Amino acid sequence: MTSVFGSTPFEYILYTGYVLCFIGLNIIAVLISLFYRKNFQRSSPRWGFLVSMILSVLFLATLLAARNGSLLLATAAKTALAGAALTSMYSCLSLYALMRKVRK
Repeated sequence: MTSVFGSTPFEYILYTGYVLCFIGLNIIAVLISLFYRKNFQRSSPRWGFLVSMILSVLFLATLLAARNGSLLLATAAKTALAGAALTSMYSCLSLYALMRKVRK
């Protein structure tokens, strides 16, 4: 049985690199959020970014565990990746709205 995500180790390396880059972007967004919280005394989103990073790590863990072709683990990995993307997107939009309020 082949894996749901890919058949070669190179594809797993690409997935891992993509997710680590995504985590790095979320860390930068958290730092921007903390800057706005500290300097402008505004409530800024940061839990969404942290949840997104946790879901990204969960995706990597289930991706490596789903190598044997388990459909349940592959579904869990896809759900974790979709959840990470949605929480990050929502937090980024909230941070953007906060940045626009501060500039006005």
